[in-house]
Amino acid sequence: MKTVMQKRIMNFQLDSFNMVHHARYLEFMEEGRWQYCYENNLMDEYQSRGIYHVVVNININYRSSATIGDLITISTELSRITEKSVIFKQTVFRDETILVIADITNVFLNKTNHAVIAAKEMASFWDDLKLFQNL
Repeated sequence: MKTVMQKRIMNFQLDSFNMVHHARYLEFMEEGRWQYCYENNLMDEYQSRGIYHVVVNININYRSSATIGDLITISTELSRITEKSVIFKQTVFRDETILVIADITNVFLNKTNHAVIAAKEMASFWDDLKLFQNL
């Protein structure tokens, strides 16, 4: 399921050129992935099963910039899964203008022994994973 959240740009998020600093988009997208987890009821499952996730790769394309007062939208959805990772596609918009597009790769680890958890092991509680044929 795609999740969508909005944020208003504040002055402390700007660089010396009065544009959102490029690193802030990473923070916005991080918040978008956490929102995805909450909206898909994954947080309780992660806690009870001792799972945590880490970002292992980010491919990001900056297309335009936001500035103070802009209302931006962060869209988050699964785009691909592998045996050991989940790739989120995230897009940041201002109105119809695409500001940033990114593919963020996460792996999931067991908190006890730090072993990688296969994506198919999470399909029992993560409905979006069931949509992918390779599970």
